[in-house]
Amino acid sequence: MAAHSPAARTVTPEWEAELLRVIELDPHQVGVQSATWTTKLLAEYLARKTGVTVGQEAVRVYLHRHGYVCKRPTWSMKRKAQEMPDYLGNACG
Repeated sequence: MAAHSPAARTVTPEWEAELLRVIELDPHQVGVQSATWTTKLLAEYLARKTGVTVGQEAVRVYLHRHGYVCKRPTWSMKRKAQEMPDYLGNACG
């Protein structure tokens, strides 16, 4: 039985550099109409910018390699926030 050879690296150094550059930017700065980056948006943007197409999981893996973690936005209830003593909406005057 033949050993499996490792898959050729699809991602280029240019792709990786652009990922690391763009992740620090607001998506609007590069023409992406979103308030936040998602792995899907990053994959789509990088495919257009670099010509290298990868899936969302590959983006996640490369982000993780560089210390980034994909998280869902945190939502809070306004009522709960208002109960906090340092909530700005509680400021007088």
